[in-house]
Amino acid sequence: MNVVHVVRGDFNPNSLNGVYKVIDSISKVLTSKNINVCVLSVSDSNNIYSPKEYRHVRVKESKALFFTTKEFRSFIDRQSVNTIYHFHSVFIPWFLSAMKYIKSKGCKHIVLTPHGQYVNEAMEKSLKKRIFFSFFDSKVIQNADVIHLIGKTELNNYIKNNNKNIKFIPNGCNIGNSKLQERDLIFSYLGRLEIKQKGLDLLVKAFGKYKKNGGIGVLYIAGNGPDKKVIEDLIKDENIEKYIVFKGVVYDDKKWDFLKESAFFLHPSLWDVVPTACMEAASCSVPLIITEETNLGEYVLKYQSGFIINKDVKDISDKLFLAEKIFKRSDDYKRMCHNSYKMIHDELNWNNIGNRFINELYSF
Repeated sequence: MNVVHVVRGDFNPNSLNGVYKVIDSISKVLTSKNINVCVLSVSDSNNIYSPKEYRHVRVKESKALFFTTKEFRSFIDRQSVNTIYHFHSVFIPWFLSAMKYIKSKGCKHIVLTPHGQYVNEAMEKSLKKRIFFSFFDSKVIQNADVIHLIGKTELNNYIKNNNKNIKFIPNGCNIGNSKLQERDLIFSYLGRLEIKQKGLDLLVKAFGKYKKNGGIGVLYIAGNGPDKKVIEDLIKDENIEKYIVFKGVVYDDKKWDFLKESAFFLHPSLWDVVPTACMEAASCSVPLIITEETNLGEYVLKYQSGFIINKDVKDISDKLFLAEKIFKRSDDYKRMCHNSYKMIHDELNWNNIGNRFINELYSF
């Protein structure tokens, strides 16, 4: 089996681009299963990331953005007719002409992963996106043989009206260390500091309510984003500065240390796909407190690995108290921690996700 991942930009999984990290992870696991994988990135950059596990080929982008270059078409010409092409992301002008050229060569298997960019919340706030979708992306969806959605909240009329072959497969995570260290009652958030998508105003207000009603936990926030100053002002308004610690941007060992010391991991997304940080926290045996919009709710309920919160200040505050109650019952807390690790170990890991890609996305 030959798989070519098609992506725009300076592909490098060491960047902050989450799509690149997903492509890198799935490419590594597919290669380990004896599948020939190539990432075809389209960019004018001369810097090229060189992975050890799979091939990475770079071609230039056409200055006529709705068309592909001769170099791109030449790459396609050299591939087997049975090659599977997996396109990542959307609203890319040349995707339509690329798909049409691939199909003209006899290829019968094109997969498209929108990575959450067609969700109603993103579409409704952008007239430009809706216009572009009407003229181009609707046809991109129609030309794909399979639409891969990461979470069920992605499914809407933009997709359903243009393609019926839809598969749901979440992202995965590397399996962490199940060893449980001693913890204080630290609630943590790791991610982009953006209120409209991540619901961090609700989190701050809920944490304020929790503290004012006698909660004993503290909140650690890691990450950066456009709304950091707004969030800091909200914290001052709630008069809870001494109970909240900003950790800044954390990478590598600092990120894992941050997750491992957390008693519970919070993610109150108002819309999302599957936040990687949630799975990474669970892989460190950290229970989750999340909204359904993270698309992890069904797994948390199945494995009893945390709590589902509504997009409501009172409900979030109530769940913080419930988490505190569980934390004080050592055996119950350790069981929930074990269940969090088990959720990743048994299901949401890249090896299992790779098998699902092979059997559900790439099978003819």
